[in-house]
Amino acid sequence: DGFPRSIENARDFVELCGPPELALHLDCDDTVLLERILDRGEQSAEEARRAEEEGIEAVNVRADDNVFTAINRLRTYHKHHAPTMQWLKKMKVPVVELDCSGSKEDVWGHLSAVGRLMRPAVRVPRGALEAGGGAHQP
Repeated sequence: DGFPRSIENARDFVELCGPPELALHLDCDDTVLLERILDRGEQSAEEARRAEEEGIEAVNVRADDNVFTAINRLRTYHKHHAPTMQWLKKMKVPVVELDCSGSKEDVWGHLSAVGRLMRPAVRVPRGALEAGGGAHQP
C-alpha cells in the first residue's frame, strides 16, 4: 500500500497539488509484511471476540487482514511499484529510501527523523493554523 499506488494516482496528485517535492519509499520484505498483516488480523479478531463477550462495539476490526487479501495487495503493489518509481525518477522527485523491516519503534524513529529534517522546509501560510483552530505560528 502507499501513495501514489499507480501512475494514474501520481498524475492525479500532480494535477491537484502540483509536483511532489519529496517521496518516501518505505521498503520492507514481503515475508515481514505478510507476518505483520496476519498478526494485525489476529489482534483484530481477538479484539472483536472480547468486545462481543463484553457486549460492546468493537473498534479497529480489520476483516481484510487475511492471507488472501494480503497476497492480493502485494501482487498489486509489485505490479505498479516499478513504473511508479520510474515516474518519480523521470519527474526528478528525490526519493528517501527507508528500510521498514525493523521494529515499529525503529521505523517510527526513521520517519520522525525525516520529519524533523523536513520541518524547516515546510511553509505554512500565515494565518492558516489560526483559521483551522490549531496552535499559534510565531
